[in-house]
Amino acid sequence: MNKTEYDHPVLRQCRLTPGIVKTVLDVMDYDKLVDVLPIKELFDAQQIVLLASGPELPAGIAAKAIFESVVKMDVRVATTLEFSRFINSKELGFAPNTPLVVALSITGDEARMTESILRANRYGANTLLITNSPDSPAASNAKHVLTLQLPEGDCSQGACALTALMTALTAMMLRFARARNKATMQQMTAMEQGLRQYADDWQALLPQMEEQAVQLAQSWKGLRAYDLIGDYADFATALAGRDRIAECTGAHAVCSDSEDWCHVNYYLSQPEQIGRAAVANSDTPSYGRVKETLQAVTDLQSPCVVISDRDGHEFPKGCQVFTAPKPSHFWMAPLLQHLPLGLMAGYMAALTHETPLNPKEMGFHPVKDSQIQII
Repeated sequence: MNKTEYDHPVLRQCRLTPGIVKTVLDVMDYDKLVDVLPIKELFDAQQIVLLASGPELPAGIAAKAIFESVVKMDVRVATTLEFSRFINSKELGFAPNTPLVVALSITGDEARMTESILRANRYGANTLLITNSPDSPAASNAKHVLTLQLPEGDCSQGACALTALMTALTAMMLRFARARNKATMQQMTAMEQGLRQYADDWQALLPQMEEQAVQLAQSWKGLRAYDLIGDYADFATALAGRDRIAECTGAHAVCSDSEDWCHVNYYLSQPEQIGRAAVANSDTPSYGRVKETLQAVTDLQSPCVVISDRDGHEFPKGCQVFTAPKPSHFWMAPLLQHLPLGLMAGYMAALTHETPLNPKEMGFHPVKDSQIQII
């Protein structure tokens, strides 16, 4: 197969994504972050709520690990539906500027996101929106807005958008860590340099990854379902892979952690027709459990892909392994480890000529046109 004969927006986005890390870091300098959130409000925040849904949710899951590891703060991830309709209002505004609700939305035009921000404001929480659309409804209602300044087109969509949000959250974490004396200026600089080097390492390795993705896409296209596995921060990578596969193939795709998979997804019928992909980084505390789960996957004779910082010798026979660059800190991994799954999904779509559903053609957009209700 000559990969130059095929084109797809997801493929273009994946190729651009490593460069997005440095683009966002260049924009998110320390002065800009200081201007966006005043120092008093930064210290007021006793808890952070990372708010997202859909394709932005993996960024929130990944950032939870970043804040917990470096800043040592109480962090929770909430979907916009959970936050807007179900979280007890007594958990909002229980102290000045607490919690700090960090909302993630590239377009800022989802009804539930605007609803969540309005609800947070009503009950005394602080709100900060990270977006690429400073004139959007969500941005108009947030108390603070951090704009990504991504170019229009592929750079502000899909894999690029996800990595941009993760990078902005990482820059924000460095600001918190420095202000709260959780990291010295030297440590903060070293972490930023580590991020830039990680992006360079991925850029160099991406052509090899793409060749591998092309070959795997040919055998994975047309499978009846796709099953993604990841734990803690690696769950963000698995979830991003699920999103890209569902978007590109229109097939049923699910996501679980390595323990839950053994309780439930192990029993799915026709396992040889289910493509299974796991994220297995050697420094995660559940690395041994993930390898046990992969043994079960191969015993079932499911097509199996692994994204890891280790090579194929670490895993059961039959696993196809994307060996990823190892970052200087474990929490950097999700920024770019979703790319192999994105490349596979893009090539599956290109090979099958799958066209995703377009809500604009349906007369009602289920995300943007939903009625806003403040509870």
